[in-house]
Amino acid sequence: MKTHYELHDNVNDYHDRRQHSFSGNLNRLVPAIKIITGQKNIHPYLLAGAIIGFGGKLTDHMTVETWGTGSNNFDIDVKVEYTQGMSYGLHGSLGVDMMIDDKIGLFCELSYNYLNWSPDHGKVVTYLENGVDVTRQVPNNYKEINYKTDYTYNTAISPPYVGLRQGPKFYLPFSSIGAMIGIHIYIDKIGHIVIHK
Repeated sequence: MKTHYELHDNVNDYHDRRQHSFSGNLNRLVPAIKIITGQKNIHPYLLAGAIIGFGGKLTDHMTVETWGTGSNNFDIDVKVEYTQGMSYGLHGSLGVDMMIDDKIGLFCELSYNYLNWSPDHGKVVTYLENGVDVTRQVPNNYKEINYKTDYTYNTAISPPYVGLRQGPKFYLPFSSIGAMIGIHIYIDKIGHIVIHK
């Protein structure tokens, strides 16, 4: 399964206008246990399990337009990609199966996923100044950053780190709540196919 994340932010004042947009994707593996009860053709169920998030990618796109006097206007367009890092969370669902026959059933389900993702790496992929691409001119130790729980920051040297820039880990919400309806097709006693919307 894959989740998608978007956030937009606009700030305007007398001297400049800033626009921020975030969009991201995260793959999810959800091993779960299904507990079924009920009689005849109606079977309420509980689905509980863990979530393993991987292959995450978040794009941060920022534009800044600054107004000055005469020809002193200055525009910046920066795109940063955040990647790497695993995440773990919880999944829970309540639903009901309505069996049409021994093999096919309709179902409806309410589900909740609790998951936060923390990227391990960030990189400036494009940096434009007044429409001119200056990405290659950005030093590597400012263009890329590794996010760590513990890292060394030595103010006695400049830059105050060795190798790539380091920073504290931060977390992005990928939790969700939703409803599904669909069809269960049971192929044998230990497995089934799910078709849903």
